[in-house]
Amino acid sequence: MSMIDWDDRIILPLARPANVHFRIGASFEFAPVLGNGTSLRELHVSVGELLDHGEAALLFTFSPEEGELVSSCSSLLVTVECSLVDSDEAAHALRVPDVDSDTRYLRDVTDDGQGSLTCYRKDQNPQDLALSIERFTLAVDLCPPDHACFPVVLYNLAVAQLIHCQARSPDFDVDVDVPITLFRGVLDLRPAGHLDHPATLF
Repeated sequence: MSMIDWDDRIILPLARPANVHFRIGASFEFAPVLGNGTSLRELHVSVGELLDHGEAALLFTFSPEEGELVSSCSSLLVTVECSLVDSDEAAHALRVPDVDSDTRYLRDVTDDGQGSLTCYRKDQNPQDLALSIERFTLAVDLCPPDHACFPVVLYNLAVAQLIHCQARSPDFDVDVDVPITLFRGVLDLRPAGHLDHPATLF
C-alpha cells in the first residue's frame, strides 16, 4: 500500500471488476510523516463503478456506523480522467518510494500502534491501549534521538500515555508524570516557531 497526497493521481487497472481500496489517513505532523497516520475512513469501489460516471466528479459520503467515533472526514470527492498511459509511466506512478529496512520497520511499528489506538478509541478495550503503548515504546527505542522522526515517535507515545492516564483503568498503574515528561521532551524538539509546535500543545 502506498500513500499519496490529496492532489496526486492513481493509475487504475484496465479491468472493470478490479477493486480500488481507498484508505484515508490523517497525520497531525507537517513533516516528516511517519507511516500512514490515523485511519479515518476506508472505501472499496470497483473500477467499473468509477468509469460509469465518466469524467464527472463522484462524491462518496461516509456515515458513521453504530459505536463509531465521528471523524471530521465525512466525504471523498473522486474525479476520473480517461487518458492513455504507457507501461513505463504507469509503473512509475505506482512505484512506492524505497526506504531502508530500519525506517520501514519503524513505520510498520508506528502503524501498528496507531491501529491499536484507533481500536481503543472505538471499543475502549484496555488491551488495545496497552498494545498501542507497547508499540509506541518500541518505536521510541528503535529511533535514534537525532533521527528526523524522533519527535513523531515521542509524541505518539506521549499521546497514548496521556489517554492511559485519562482512562483511569484499574488494569493499569497510572503515573501522570510520564506523559508530562514525554510532552516536555517533544516541546524541546519543537520549540515556538516550529511548524508542529501548535499541534504538540494538544
